[in-house]
Amino acid sequence: MIDPVPVRTRERVPGPSLVRTVYVTFISAALTLASGIATMVAIVVTQSTFDNPVVATLATILAACLVGGVACTHFAKRASKAETAAGYTTSRFGYPQLELVDPSTNLIVRAAGEPLISREEYRRRVQAYRTMVLESDDA
Repeated sequence: MIDPVPVRTRERVPGPSLVRTVYVTFISAALTLASGIATMVAIVVTQSTFDNPVVATLATILAACLVGGVACTHFAKRASKAETAAGYTTSRFGYPQLELVDPSTNLIVRAAGEPLISREEYRRRVQAYRTMVLESDDA
């Protein structure tokens, strides 16, 4: 079976990929939501505000999560700009005009201008490449 996409790899820009920074941003958002809810529950249960050490601690955690979320968003924007300037992306969503590169293998999974691909097709292409590399290492 001939794969419609030729096997090519490319160098990536230094630093974390767009996909990784977006994942960390989502985790930060989830932690912000959880700490916000915990802070509100602590305020209601203790019927006090920041003079209570539990509420003050949870509010500090909430503030740290908010700052972390803003920082993660900044890094995601910076990674997106760097990848776009280099002519590729690591995000499967959008950007059909750019090459789609797998951040773990540097494989060009989808050529620029090719239609967007599903998660299953992405995984199939990366797995085929990894299998090919393993077979060539064994030879």
